[in-house]
Amino acid sequence: MKAPALFSVQQFKDLCVWLFWLSAYVAFCVLFSHLFKSLWALVVDVPVQAIAAIVAASIGAIAIGFRVAMGEGR
Repeated sequence: MKAPALFSVQQFKDLCVWLFWLSAYVAFCVLFSHLFKSLWALVVDVPVQAIAAIVAASIGAIAIGFRVAMGEGR
């Protein structure tokens, strides 16, 4: 006697995609919190050029994350 399946194949695929995007979201949250902490540390006592570099890196990371999330990177 065969046991009934918990998920259909399509539901399993949807779950995998959902878990992938959830993990990507968590990774970007960790990245941005680290970047903003670094930015705050730089604001306290470092020259303007270093602050500009961190801001540019943050904007670049946000743009890349947006492109990946919207599917434009493929």
